[in-house]
Amino acid sequence: MTAILEMIDVARIHGEGHLAVQALTNATVRVDPGELVAVMGPTMNVVLAIVLLTGLFMGRFEKPAYEDSRATIGWLVGVLARDTTIW
Repeated sequence: MTAILEMIDVARIHGEGHLAVQALTNATVRVDPGELVAVMGPTMNVVLAIVLLTGLFMGRFEKPAYEDSRATIGWLVGVLARDTTIW
């Protein structure tokens, strides 16, 4: 099977000279069709939060609110006009 992504003997070095740190050495990665890849980091946390919240919102509110009942804006304005309580 042909790989979608393949990296052989990958290395990642941070810094230079005597301060160099080898974060990754001789790593090999192969991703075949149908496999899932997870990307980690602070940016992915934000993306995951947005995707999850969007999915929850779309699953919970599948149709517009006005399809459930008719608008009652006039009633709400009348109630607010009579109510003198400050929240």
